[in-house]
Amino acid sequence: MRNSWTLSLITLVTAALGVTATGTTPASAASTTPLRVMPLGDSITWGVGSSTGNGYRGPLWDRLAADGHPLDFVGTLRGGSMPDRDNEGHSGFRIDQIASLADASLTRYRPNVVTLEIGTNDLNGNYQPSTASARLKSLRVFRVAPGRVTAGS
Repeated sequence: MRNSWTLSLITLVTAALGVTATGTTPASAASTTPLRVMPLGDSITWGVGSSTGNGYRGPLWDRLAADGHPLDFVGTLRGGSMPDRDNEGHSGFRIDQIASLADASLTRYRPNVVTLEIGTNDLNGNYQPSTASARLKSLRVFRVAPGRVTAGS
């Protein structure tokens, strides 16, 4: 199941950035704007369950770097074996816990791309499942980092 999430997330981010299905960027969509990507979420973002500790971040980095995007992953944590290990993947955190630290990280690092992989711990722990959607919608990612590409699965 994590592989389908990874593929969906990578597809969504690369599509938003103008990358084609073949992994190439059309000349009209090519950008020299440096990407400051903040992987924000729970243990899946951190890389738990992957053999490298990179999770979806590794394939996402590889794909964006191969397309020639100037790239910097940002966040307060470092994990995995990839070239740029920065992230905001907090193992075991629920939506409300991630939301409580997201504002400071978004303000500090000013990402122009944010990936969201959150809610798994809420649902697996049966923590207020009826309000999970509302808590997700209340995330301040869109207010703290307006005009940014945000992808989630």
